[in-house]
Amino acid sequence: MSVDKALAFPVRTALSGPAAGAVGAATSGAKSAMNDLITLYIGGTSTDVCLIHGGQTEIAHVRDIAGFRIRLPMIDIHTVGAGGGSIAHIGPDGLMKVGPESAGAVPGPACYGKGGDKPTLSDANVVLGRLPVSLAGGGLTINRQKALEAVRKIAETLGLSDVKAALGICGIAVSNMTRAIRSVSTEKGHDPRNFALMPFGGAGGLHAADVAHALGIKRIIVPFSPGILCADGLLEADLQENFVATYRTRLGGSLAEVNKIVDQLHHQAKDWIASEAKDAEQSGCMLTVDMRYVGQNYELPVKFELSDDTSAELDVEVLKEAFFEAHLRSYGHVDRDAPIEIVNVRMKGVARLRQVRATSPAPQGRAQPTEYHDVWFAESGAVSTPVYPRSALAPGFSIQGPAIVTQFDATTLVPPSTTLKVDDALNLIMEIKDAQ
Repeated sequence: MSVDKALAFPVRTALSGPAAGAVGAATSGAKSAMNDLITLYIGGTSTDVCLIHGGQTEIAHVRDIAGFRIRLPMIDIHTVGAGGGSIAHIGPDGLMKVGPESAGAVPGPACYGKGGDKPTLSDANVVLGRLPVSLAGGGLTINRQKALEAVRKIAETLGLSDVKAALGICGIAVSNMTRAIRSVSTEKGHDPRNFALMPFGGAGGLHAADVAHALGIKRIIVPFSPGILCADGLLEADLQENFVATYRTRLGGSLAEVNKIVDQLHHQAKDWIASEAKDAEQSGCMLTVDMRYVGQNYELPVKFELSDDTSAELDVEVLKEAFFEAHLRSYGHVDRDAPIEIVNVRMKGVARLRQVRATSPAPQGRAQPTEYHDVWFAESGAVSTPVYPRSALAPGFSIQGPAIVTQFDATTLVPPSTTLKVDDALNLIMEIKDAQ
């Protein structure tokens, strides 16, 4: 949206950072011909997940943010308190928990050496050998001894080894992440096994393989710059405006009044495109009809894409079949004889802006390990694992795990049962052999 529109409606900026990440993920996936994605954005304090189907993000029209209910269309993102700084602790029931409390950036995890002394997810990864000694291009040096001391507090309380406690911290965090993904996939009629997992954020690549394995996902795609994918998404985001009219009517009779509303909203959207997006590369409109069975509490959005120079003429049978398809996907059943009603008609104007697009620099150097780490993938023992700089990995490069891929903004862990290759878009493609 324009600056003026943001000033007039600041609520529309809610969750704009994670939303930009979802846009960046859709764009990055399209470069590798992957349009069905589940995003896994792991930062310092939380994990955000989103489902992208056919290159389009799922949309929610009602969200609760900080205790306030917001009724605006926004990308459907689910958040849990599981990030690199999430603190592991023993709950009142005597069981270990991870998050939602976070160590933040300052003092941060114990391994940062900035005064933090509580065990975090990052500390667990350091104990397991999964993080390099130097992060952010040398801007941060990891202190493994402090990470060990922090994790040992949990280990001694539970009577576990340091390694088992660290594996437990990672396992609990992964469980929280998979639960979040099920809320945007399984619970809404989508089988996560039909999607590729796209991790981003600084810690996304560290836990992607474990999350994918738990969900039965066999393919992971790591974008070229996972740590700044939200910024890339801002460059790729389209200008958009939404128009809505509430009109409650049963489906079955004449749609003359509904089509009149559609036509009015379509003209509003086209007028907005003409005034707000004069320099757009391309533009279009998306029609959404909110429908439900009579007596249901919640509506399902049924989408129709329109060109900006044609009018829409809704048909009863087309609407019914589209609603049945959406209901079957969301709830697993349909009643073809039950009465259906329209609740809202929505029109979204979309304009593709002329902007400078982010490009990926050509690989430099030789694609060979710079060092080896002892990494614990299981309690049975450490595995000597090569560390590769991502900047040297060219298209066609392929290895069998285990491996660690490092770069300025993220670290990617490749377990032993996983293969990794670099595609022509310079994305990392991981294939998990023993996914459920």
